[in-house]
Amino acid sequence: MQQPTSTTTQTPPESPRNKVIVVLGCFFALVIFFSTTALLCWHWMMHGNADAMIIVQGSQDLSGATVDVNPLGSSIAAVPQTQLTERDHYRARIHVAPGPYFLRVVRGDRVLLNREVDANPIQPFFVEISPATKPLNPQP
Repeated sequence: MQQPTSTTTQTPPESPRNKVIVVLGCFFALVIFFSTTALLCWHWMMHGNADAMIIVQGSQDLSGATVDVNPLGSSIAAVPQTQLTERDHYRARIHVAPGPYFLRVVRGDRVLLNREVDANPIQPFFVEISPATKPLNPQP
């Protein structure tokens, strides 16, 4: 007669080394998760969302004009300068955090625009400059 074969197999006991590796892997995964989440939250709280926009439109005659946007409040981060170029169809789109700014457009030594603007996320602030715009510092 045949003897019945056992279908159950014995698993070897797990080594304590494997458990330590698994626990350390889970621990480091949690540390990485919480650190990146904290870093994202810190960045979001310290730097405002740039969900408002200031648009400056010019023409070919104003190629190379520099658009400078400076925040009026100290809590808003600085905005880099940009230029009106053919590549952007002589249009500068500046994404900023909502708030008051000082907008200045200069071409060479001529100041074409010098004014305060209030950027809000609902509607972009749009200004069009034409070559006929009287400079703020007329040449003698």
